[in-house]
Amino acid sequence: MYSICIPTYNRAEKLKNCLIKIDRYANKNVSVIVRDNCSTDHTDLVLRDYQKKTKRKVEIIRTNENEGIDLNIQNIALRVKTKWFLYFSDDDDFEDDFFEFVEKELPSWDKDFINLVYFNYSEWNLEKNQQFTERQIKFFKDQVFSPGFKIISLVAEMLPLISCLLIRTNPYQFFITKIPIKIKTTGVGFVWALLQSLKESNSLFISKPYIRWNNTDPERGFCWKNTAVTGLYDIIKEICPQELKFFLKNTLNNQIIPRSRNVGRKGNFSQKIDFFLFTISYYYSFLDYWYKVFPRLFCPKIFYQLYYQLRDKLKFR
Repeated sequence: MYSICIPTYNRAEKLKNCLIKIDRYANKNVSVIVRDNCSTDHTDLVLRDYQKKTKRKVEIIRTNENEGIDLNIQNIALRVKTKWFLYFSDDDDFEDDFFEFVEKELPSWDKDFINLVYFNYSEWNLEKNQQFTERQIKFFKDQVFSPGFKIISLVAEMLPLISCLLIRTNPYQFFITKIPIKIKTTGVGFVWALLQSLKESNSLFISKPYIRWNNTDPERGFCWKNTAVTGLYDIIKEICPQELKFFLKNTLNNQIIPRSRNVGRKGNFSQKIDFFLFTISYYYSFLDYWYKVFPRLFCPKIFYQLYYQLRDKLKFR
């Protein structure tokens, strides 16, 4: 069997809806672990009420201070005692037949040496029941990747979205305890542990969009702080450098360009400055690799010439 892990912070009503639906559709033997990262809203009341009403096994952990989402994700995984666990975001939804599908297929996935199952998702405003995209990843067949980290060629920078991942517990827990200090400071250490666990195993991409991703919360951009972007770059460069081009290309298409349009039209002054710094950090960090993979495609030739002249002068000094 498997467990369900939900790291949460200040999304009481969304968490409540998620838990209600889990109770309705998941097997009664599936346990739920919720780790509340020192919420300041009424999350505590929601969890107490749920614990009283549900018949399934529930473990609730409350932190005394906000540890950040990376540590919240890592630490909740260390509480799992089942062979597999599902990572859920606290504000997302899923199709009614999602758990039925998982429980039917899990025995075969277990035999195929799969450590990660990544479910495609559609993008929604769940409060308004408004659908933005029917299929976020435009790939129309299930596919096994070996070694497992090659799934980046499809999901790239969307891998940190925990909406939702089915993970084999033991290898992931092992690598969580081995995260290097330099990676811990980036805010994406859980991605390092996940990719490490896929180096000698398989991953599976499920093309049907079982997950309904609620893309209306401004905090969903947690993975796109400057340190996280460069951290992801370092992680992929270390573990699977051949997949870097997919990360860079998808980050540009799915983060840089959409955010520039949104900030340009609706953003206030501080948001424009923040996005400017984000973009500068992105290009500065990856310029060498951009030039090798996409020469002269995204920046004028003279920009590269000036950059390399300046770099050579600095090295000379």
